Amino acid sequence: MAKDIKYIAEIKAKRLAKKQWTAGHVPGKIYFQVIGNGSKGSPKSVYFYTDQNKYLFNCGEGTQRLTQEHRMRFAKLENIFLTSLHWDNIGGLPGACLTAQEMGNAGLTVHGPYGSDLLFQSADKILILNELNVLHSDCLKVIQETKKYWHFEDPILKVRYIPVKSQKYTQPEHREPPLAENFDRYIKERNFRRYDRDASPPSPKKQRFKNSPQEDFLQLAICYECSIQPKPGALRSELCVDLGVPAGPLYGQLKSGNDVALPDGRIVRSKDVCSPEEPGATFLIVECPNETFLDNFLSVEDFTKYQAKDKNLDFIIHFTPDKIVNREEYKKFMSAFPESTYHILLSGSKESSGYLGANRAQCLLNLLDSNVFPYLNDTGMRTNLSESDAAKSGQVVNGESCLKYHLRPPSKFDWESVPVLKKNEVISEALEVPGFTDALRGMNNQIEQLGDLHPGFESHSYPKITFLGTGSCIPNKTRNVSCILTETSENLFFMMDCGEGSLGQLIRFFGVDHVDQVLCNLKCIFISHFHADHHLGLFSLLLERRAAFLRLGKNFESLVLILPVNLERWLLRFNERFHRIEDDYDVIWSEKIQPHYEQYNERKAKNQPSYLKLKKSLNLDVATAYVKHCFLAFGITISHENGWKMTYSGDTMFSPELIEVGKGSDILIHESTMEDDLEEEARVKQHSTTSQAIAVGKEMKAKYTLLTHFSQRYAKLPIIEDTMDEHVGIAFDNMTVCPKDLPKLHLFVPPLKLVYHEYYKDMEEKTAKKLKSKEIMGEKIKELEKTMKTKTGFPEDWDDKLNPKNQDTV
Repeated sequence: MAKDIKYIAEIKAKRLAKKQWTAGHVPGKIYFQVIGNGSKGSPKSVYFYTDQNKYLFNCGEGTQRLTQEHRMRFAKLENIFLTSLHWDNIGGLPGACLTAQEMGNAGLTVHGPYGSDLLFQSADKILILNELNVLHSDCLKVIQETKKYWHFEDPILKVRYIPVKSQKYTQPEHREPPLAENFDRYIKERNFRRYDRDASPPSPKKQRFKNSPQEDFLQLAICYECSIQPKPGALRSELCVDLGVPAGPLYGQLKSGNDVALPDGRIVRSKDVCSPEEPGATFLIVECPNETFLDNFLSVEDFTKYQAKDKNLDFIIHFTPDKIVNREEYKKFMSAFPESTYHILLSGSKESSGYLGANRAQCLLNLLDSNVFPYLNDTGMRTNLSESDAAKSGQVVNGESCLKYHLRPPSKFDWESVPVLKKNEVISEALEVPGFTDALRGMNNQIEQLGDLHPGFESHSYPKITFLGTGSCIPNKTRNVSCILTETSENLFFMMDCGEGSLGQLIRFFGVDHVDQVLCNLKCIFISHFHADHHLGLFSLLLERRAAFLRLGKNFESLVLILPVNLERWLLRFNERFHRIEDDYDVIWSEKIQPHYEQYNERKAKNQPSYLKLKKSLNLDVATAYVKHCFLAFGITISHENGWKMTYSGDTMFSPELIEVGKGSDILIHESTMEDDLEEEARVKQHSTTSQAIAVGKEMKAKYTLLTHFSQRYAKLPIIEDTMDEHVGIAFDNMTVCPKDLPKLHLFVPPLKLVYHEYYKDMEEKTAKKLKSKEIMGEKIKELEKTMKTKTGFPEDWDDKLNPKNQDTV
């Protein structure tokens, strides 16, 4: 869950104090690390790390999850450099900024082409960064306004901006498109004006704005020439002694590069008592986005100068896509550099996955049931590290997730940092847990006894529900943020929520070869509300879905989006400013398909083309209900023509409206963010506890309740409450269930509590400590109130007189 403002302020103060303390220190450790190489389902990002500051080059969707898992973290991150504004490079930026804010970062500067600031402007209602100061450095503008060679410089790194323009490039106007104003007017008209019953409301989706900047933003790339500041030479104390320099502060000044005057008037120069400074490494970060850039890219003088043999260039990181890297012109460009220069390719050509935690968790869960928890189709996950890839590839290296290249101490690749999945090791560790094998045996015996006791709904093959994200707020290594895929009937899919990284989850679950079929057969996505962890994965999924139709040679079909009206603003802004997606979807506003809205509105939403399209393609009806979470938050009920009914809560507190619309559901999927002992915290954050979610299911008379959207404090297993019975199941990422699996889900709990025993015990202790802290604080407040009453002379029964409870009149 998000941290409160006071906590963030405390962390920020500590970070600033530490930064000031280390300001004059020379970093002893410097390396760069690949976060993801841009292969399908993986972000395209690189981290440049020092023990004082961190720098991020590009921030593809899924970056924050990998940094969380592999402890790269966003603490000390102050600068993000973007090579272009394609969504592959910026999709993870909103989530990264939210995480950086929670870690107490004082501020971020985003360097890149003109338009990077519009991402934040577009997301102003969903990207709340009150505690993080985000600045934007328009690289072209900086180049025009400065005569310095280096356009960015701090005590660690110097960076020169190198613009590369497409042949289609035209100078963008520095202006705000009129979309926001038009959409605000549209919303106002929709809410307060009565339309003619025979006329359709004006739709901003089909409005085309003149001079749209969207095309301009994608016709400029920024490459970067980077140089690490030289490392000062070491102070040679024996030379200081020979020259009569007294021990003390003068040594420090000489070490810092300053000349000093001795008491006898002699001047001792720093260079005479220090070893020569160590020059810093130089490297390039480059991207040639497509063919229209290629000619200009190959002729950039800032690149070609390093092709001379007397120039020192340690390495080049290529964000250039695979189809360009494989062209003869580009290969020739790479081979022209000295043999000592490494080329690290992040072209997506080599499948590479850093999601070790998810794969390990699935190996363990697979022991419970191989159908409910199938192994992931994550072909990019390494299963061994044999000989060095650097030795095999020479100077051209395919960047893999988590690969490190050390610059200080001496330059070398660190292939051991690349994650390796050892399935047999994970399984043997689990089987060695005392009592686990007996618990598995007992569980399987109970499952066999269930037999065919459920000949009704449980005999159906559909719906088949796959949980792609069961965590809340921010992703961690075992739980991504909200996303649920439902196969309503054979090869027809309906998705509920689409948090950041959902596309990657989809690819790792179904595999690269099969995911295109799933995307083409995905007919509808429901977004419950506008919080970022429920919809930031939508854009990449829409873009990849269109590409899937092209790869399979199918005629494109738009899908239906069911979403709150305030989210359509975000879609329209993305469409105008980054990528054209307006023809990829049709919208149904969630508020229009509530039962009471249909009852009192003569212009039935369910008679509109978007709804009729949804009903025809999936053979189902849907209805929404307001839930108690935030402005325009909704739950949804799906009723299929085959007779089954399913309800999804989205994020909510206990909501009677949801119970009403979901009456008699076969399956209720309900958020269960907090354990019961944290009921007050759940109330403040407008979420549900486990028992509250179960109570909704009972009151709704749902046959089965599946719990999801757990706080990230329950990364492996939530706290099991006494209210859980045989009709309640716990959702995990990459868990897939159909009706016949539902009766056995509760039987998974005892083995899970054993295998996660240490983790579960730790969680219980943390909760007890948290409750004890709150209890102590409550007692202190009561004592303070009593002291204040005594000092001010108030009678002890003052509260009762002020708030009479048992009186007929006040």
